Amino acid sequence: MSEELRNINNYVEDGLLDPLFDAFMAIPIDGKKVNNLMKTDIEDLSDKYLINVDMPGVNKENIKVSSKNGYLNISYKQEENKDESNKHYVRKERYYGEANRSFYLGDVDVGKIDATLNNGVLNIIVPKIAKKDDSFKIAIK
Repeated sequence: MSEELRNINNYVEDGLLDPLFDAFMAIPIDGKKVNNLMKTDIEDLSDKYLINVDMPGVNKENIKVSSKNGYLNISYKQEENKDESNKHYVRKERYYGEANRSFYLGDVDVGKIDATLNNGVLNIIVPKIAKKDDSFKIAIK
């Protein structure tokens, strides 16, 4: 491998190019800053997933959480306050509109998924389905 490629590979491995990729992802697409919508942390525990999704300013009535075929789907629709039409903003960064994310989690117990909204963070607990040990030792005669 050439020295130039090795140097570029080191930048990627060390995460030094992450700000460049983040800046690229912050380019608005249809007026939306894609990387700022529903920032999510998913923690994998032995018996469940703990999911925290940033949703500042979103009312819980506007959030939908569903599960199908191993995917957890999260979406919301937040309308802009119509009384703001006569205001003059110097800067306006809050996002109004729709957003959705899907995460593949595999076999989960959909009947026991629990979701709460607390201080602008959607907390979701997704229990895993306990895998049965179907191994069986066969005696040889």
